[in-house]
Amino acid sequence: MEQIPIDAVQSGDSPRFQGVDEEHVRRLAETDAELPPILVHRATMRVIDGAHRLRAAHSKGADAITVEFFDGTEAEAFILGVQANVAHGLPLSLAERKAAARRIVELQPELADRAVARATGLAASTVGVIRRQAIGEGARSGSRLGRDGRLRPVDGGEGRRRAVAVIRDSPDASLREIAQAAGVSLGTAHDIRARLDRGEDPLGRPEAATAEPTAELAAMRRIATEPATPRQTRPEPFAGLESLRRDPSLRFTDHGRALLVWLHRRLVVVGEAEGELDNIPPHLLPVVAELAQECSDIWHNLSLELQYRARQIG
Repeated sequence: MEQIPIDAVQSGDSPRFQGVDEEHVRRLAETDAELPPILVHRATMRVIDGAHRLRAAHSKGADAITVEFFDGTEAEAFILGVQANVAHGLPLSLAERKAAARRIVELQPELADRAVARATGLAASTVGVIRRQAIGEGARSGSRLGRDGRLRPVDGGEGRRRAVAVIRDSPDASLREIAQAAGVSLGTAHDIRARLDRGEDPLGRPEAATAEPTAELAAMRRIATEPATPRQTRPEPFAGLESLRRDPSLRFTDHGRALLVWLHRRLVVVGEAEGELDNIPPHLLPVVAELAQECSDIWHNLSLELQYRARQIG
């Protein structure tokens, strides 16, 4: 952070339809509290986040203002500004967030729907509709850049072919290793391995078939096709955690107790959090919904990985 002459800062590319809200500027100018620094794009000296704070400082006759510089492209600066306005300060309207999403997919069409949704506070499905309206199905990029910074193909066929090659070269590789090497999700890696084990086409083409599986893969196929044991109704959520707490290999070892603490902190009964859910502002409901979906995806992938490990041992 540093202080610079206030006249050196230019108005930014705001996602707001009406620009600056003068009533909000007045409230900021009247406060005695120290306001956070504004975020400025160094290359253009345009405001990314803090237009109201800049106007408030002007109205108070300030000669200098505290800024934090961002070094990046103008497209990245716009996306960062949208993220900042969704997360705090004067919230963007739904129409403004949709308009921002449309501009983002036009500026960086390689960004995945979920990455754009995270930036704009929209649902990924809404971003998908906006993308189709903005650039059309025919103009879609061949890959998407996720929030983890990794490019993944829109057409999963190529990724599946890479995963098949990884499995054939390293049949003992874990699902996570396969997914990382091939650039696919854990769920896709699990599906490909299961199809290979059953002698099916790993690309998902029902008319095709792979070669006869080896004896090892045939044994795995029998395990995979065994009917699942019906789950008994549990009296309360996460009842299995209690059996873990009673297990001596966990109770009486440091690493076991650390695992129990880790699980306890991450297992949440949603019903116990209804009061907190009622406190979510309406404009942030899509953001929290997306976070919940991310948690669901992560735990689902973890479940697939652990199930595969259990089958390998058993």
